[in-house]
Parts: sequence; C-alpha cells; structure tokens
Amino acid sequence: MQLRNDGTATNETASGRGSSRRRALSGKRLGLMLALTLGWTVPGRAQLMPNKVTVPEGDRPALIDGFFSEGEWGDAVVLDGTESIQVLIKSYESDVYLGVKCPDLQVPVIDLFLRPKEAETYHLHVSSYRADGVVPFADSDQPYLGTTTQFDWEANQVTWNRSKRDSLLAMGICGQEMLRRVVRPLQGFEFRIGRDQFESGLWSVLVELQAFAGDGSKIVFPPEAGWESSGQWLLLGIR
Repeated sequence: MQLRNDGTATNETASGRGSSRRRALSGKRLGLMLALTLGWTVPGRAQLMPNKVTVPEGDRPALIDGFFSEGEWGDAVVLDGTESIQVLIKSYESDVYLGVKCPDLQVPVIDLFLRPKEAETYHLHVSSYRADGVVPFADSDQPYLGTTTQFDWEANQVTWNRSKRDSLLAMGICGQEMLRRVVRPLQGFEFRIGRDQFESGLWSVLVELQAFAGDGSKIVFPPEAGWESSGQWLLLGIR
C-alpha cells in the first residue's frame, strides 16, 4: 500500500505500475505490427516502403509550382526513396496529388507511369514541356510516349534562363553542361491527376527521374522497381 500526495491510501504498487506500462507498450507494438501487416500509412510521417498505400483525403489542394511550402503537404503520406527523394501522396475532392521532392538534385526530366488497368499504362512526361500518352504495356519492352491523349492532369515544368543559355551557346558551351547552368532551381515536381477519369480505385505507379549529376542513369521510385517488373510498382488505393 502506498500514500497519494493527499495522504489517502492506494493499493497501486511499483509492480502494478510496471504491468500497466508493459500493457501500454504491448498495445503500441500490436498497433505497429497491424499497420505494417495491413499496409496502413500515417499522413505527414515518412514511411518504410510499403507494398500498398491507401491515399489519405487531405484538407487542402497542393499548389502545382515545384515548391513544397510549409503545411502544403502536411496531410499527405510521405514515402522515402533513394538519393534523398521523398514521394508525397494525398487526395482532395476529385483529384489525387503526388509530389516528388528532390531538393538535393537538379532534375530536368521526370516520367510518371500510372497503371489503373491491366491492359494499359499511362505515361505522364514533364521536362520543359508536358506530354502524355497511353503505352500498351504487354507489347512494350521500354517506356515510350505513345498515342497522345487529353488526360486531366497538370504538373510544374522545368524553366531556364534564356539569356544565360544564349550566352553559354555563344561561348561554345552546350549539352548537359549548358542545361545544368541555366535550369532554374526547383524543390521537385508536383502532380495533380483527376481521379474520376479512371474506373479503377487501384493505381500502380512508377516514377523515373533523370538528374544532371551522376553517371546519367535514371533514379526510380519505388527503389529497385523497373519498367519490366510492374509487380514492384507502388500500389495506391484511391478512395
């Protein structure tokens, strides 16, 4: 028996308090195990790479400008990739928002592959221009921009300093070195995709980025995924 601060008696013992703490910790561990097993995700927190993400309903749209303002993506699921890349996902009203945050990289090209149906893949390309198309998945060894369609989507584009570009070209500096110097900095890419245009509520997603730095190879998300292995793509559950 112990005394409370007010002098009244209590039967709580150190052993009892320890048991309560252990039960609380066990409950937290069980919740974590369920979350990992069922593929649940928590908005606003970086996650280990799950097989499936249920896209949370956000309370605001994202501004499609390539800059991840404070609070803009606080209601999104955040997934960590390689090369300090983060992918942020949420929905708002009739749109799905997907952000690819890569502030430590200078990325002039991004390709987003979206597969809501078994028979076809939608290719959304962003660089200094936007383009889209449908790729017949089963017949394609490599991604390409197929038949252009009119999807309901938008994303911020890469821009560059034209006067600086002209000066560098006059100096004989061209190619990737010229582009690296004239591309205006971004924190990444932000996509808005109208979800009502697809019947399926499950989307498989692959992201490919081309950075100036490194050996020229593409950076992919999810890590280790590839065009030829759609089973490793990130599966989004759209509510």
